[in-house]
Amino acid sequence: MADLARRRQVCALYKKSLKTLMDWVVEREIFNTEALKIRDRFRAGMKETDPAKIAALISQAETELASKAHPNPYILPTSPGGSKYMRYPIFPDWFVKAHSK
Repeated sequence: MADLARRRQVCALYKKSLKTLMDWVVEREIFNTEALKIRDRFRAGMKETDPAKIAALISQAETELASKAHPNPYILPTSPGGSKYMRYPIFPDWFVKAHSK
């Protein structure tokens, strides 16, 4: 059970690191080369079996990710905080029926 939780934690950390990289890098070619470097770093720690070392690697990666966070991260336009979020709100059915006549 703890192994599955660790795997999920590492997968979430990997995904966050790629999203953070996407905040910093605009060109896809550069993003791909840097993403390969990140993947290699994660795969290097994949062979570790000692739980204490795994926990140390995870905490080290989390602190490094926090230190490299973008000050103004990219937000999808339709996501909360984006420029198009709730631009055209969905009205309740009772409102549509009352004003459709």
